Amino acid sequence: MFQRVRRGKAGAVAMGLAAALLVAPVVLAVPAAAQELTIWTFWSEEWLRPALDAFEEAHPGVKVKHEQLTWENGLDKITVAIAARNGPDVVELGSTWMPQFMGAGALAPIDAGELASDLTGLDPVTKSGEVYGLPWFGTANVVYYNKDLFARAGIEKVPTTWDELLDASRRIHALDPDLYGYSIKIGGRFTTWQKFYPFVWSNGGRTLNDDWTQARVTEKPFVDALAYYQELAASSLVGTQEEVRQAFYLGKVGMIFDGTLNLEKDAPGLEYGVFLLPAPAGAKSVVFSGADYLVVWSGSKQKALAGELAKALVTGNLISSHIPSLISFSRSDQQAHLRANPGIALFIEAMAEATHPPMHPAWEEMATAVTEAVEGLLLGQFSSPQEALEYAQDAIEPLL
Repeated sequence: MFQRVRRGKAGAVAMGLAAALLVAPVVLAVPAAAQELTIWTFWSEEWLRPALDAFEEAHPGVKVKHEQLTWENGLDKITVAIAARNGPDVVELGSTWMPQFMGAGALAPIDAGELASDLTGLDPVTKSGEVYGLPWFGTANVVYYNKDLFARAGIEKVPTTWDELLDASRRIHALDPDLYGYSIKIGGRFTTWQKFYPFVWSNGGRTLNDDWTQARVTEKPFVDALAYYQELAASSLVGTQEEVRQAFYLGKVGMIFDGTLNLEKDAPGLEYGVFLLPAPAGAKSVVFSGADYLVVWSGSKQKALAGELAKALVTGNLISSHIPSLISFSRSDQQAHLRANPGIALFIEAMAEATHPPMHPAWEEMATAVTEAVEGLLLGQFSSPQEALEYAQDAIEPLL
């Protein structure tokens, strides 16, 4: 059940009273009602409250009400609330959720002002020259590797190219059939395509052409990336995210492409290192930027003020100070964060070249088609990468 938020009107309400006709007139006024802004995020209010308090102090008469969403049903709750015309003024959205809300007209433009010039690594989401989403923070996956397995396999340096990655994976798998060189994650709504697409992007492949009128998943860069993925899978552990993480924690996997891992807690004693996901020789590693945006609901009665709140939260490392690998897109914040946490340098380096899928309203359906193609190939349902991607192409084209 969603309750409609009550919002008061700013400013004093003058009241004419009969007493005004007295010799000693007394003018009474009702105290100004506080303006209330609502914001929904996936984080603890304790983490955000210092910034919310500062915003309230800078905007007398404004109160900010925060509600923490859950990862399990947050997207559904946002969707239902907006459909019921009962959405929050400001809300946090994942990058892959942005297209559907923009396409539905659920987001209001934001005056980014000078903030836009401070952003690095990811620009605001724009449409027809107007900003609809401010990048709040993000992260990029890197490759964690088991130093002991590297030493046992005689691998003296971390891979930087596809050929080197494949060779390292094969050498580790050759040590023992129960050991795997690399790990390929499948299953789940987002896992498969998010772990596969960096191979496509690093190889110059794209899902759509520039004007979104044609699918490009059967073109050579895309097909070659999937062919390489299939070859890599032969020496890799293919499983769900939880399965491959547990195997890595237990020393059964040499390399895992992942984001925030707490190995000190989950795998104490494991000697590990990190490196950028390799790319084809002569190319740059381009990984997925898992960014979260702050947006303003188009039904908000205080859009300008809500936009100011969104801008106020973009800077200040609120989330980064608690989870170092979640990095602000503010240039000034990144520099301060790096000085305090030198270990995040590789994540920042990965984010510098990171990208995201096209902001197409039907992206979720497109991602499902590619997921089915990748998983179908790895599980033997298609005879070749070309056949798998022709299946995806046929599913994507009617969406354009």
